[in-house]
Amino acid sequence: MKQGLLFLALTLFLASGALAGTEPREVFDERTGATFIVVHDPLIFPVGHLGGWRGPMQFVSLTALERDHAGELSQYLVAYAWTELVALDKPLTITLDDRTIQLQPLPAFPPVLPDDQVMLAPGKGRIPRAAYTATRQLFKVIAASKRVSLTVGEEGVGQEAEHYDLVDGQKALGKFIQHVEGAAQ
Repeated sequence: MKQGLLFLALTLFLASGALAGTEPREVFDERTGATFIVVHDPLIFPVGHLGGWRGPMQFVSLTALERDHAGELSQYLVAYAWTELVALDKPLTITLDDRTIQLQPLPAFPPVLPDDQVMLAPGKGRIPRAAYTATRQLFKVIAASKRVSLTVGEEGVGQEAEHYDLVDGQKALGKFIQHVEGAAQ
């Protein structure tokens, strides 16, 4: 019964994102004078198997954003672990249809980024997080791929890394790319 309710909650969460639209948000940060374009919905990777999972639903999410500070553009992926089972101080490996991309976490979370709620952090309070530098090209490749999975950590280093398959967020990432490329023209 509890498992059914959790699956229903996940389904409603994903459906609410689809109904609300996928246009990115622009946020002006008065503190730094930068403008951020933030994807509407993060990429969502469930930890464990949806059908067989017996505990609370747990995820890793990746939020794409672009920072414009006086015309200087920088892109980031911000990871949030909706679980204590995943440590984000390790590399992320994104496996796509025909390639693998490894991202190293930045040594410290960039203070120039907006607050966690703007970056679509799940829930309230301190959620494990990490930031990774990215590119528009990376965002394009992820949005266009048919299969996307995420690995946190490195295989062969103590313990085999877990692989998580993407369940939502590609449509919003595609709209994000359209928006930032339209703004650049």
